[in-house]
Amino acid sequence: MPQHPWSMRRQKIKGRTSCGTLYGSDAHEHLIGKRGNDRLFGGAGDDILIGNIGDDQLTGGPGADFFVIGEGHDRITDFNPL
Repeated sequence: MPQHPWSMRRQKIKGRTSCGTLYGSDAHEHLIGKRGNDRLFGGAGDDILIGNIGDDQLTGGPGADFFVIGEGHDRITDFNPL
């Protein structure tokens, strides 16, 4: 039975400052923003982007990405609803 993409092992990438930019790779990753206005860019993998607090910009890129918005005015730049 094939594994669901969200059950695969993922690398976590967390912001280290109150406001920053995080870039994913071709792997399946969690990109986790901190407090402040973060910019998260997923790579080609099936990523999970978590904005947290602040006015964040979330860009998934290629792949089946999952977005978690937090407090603030988050913006998803490349989402097309079905």
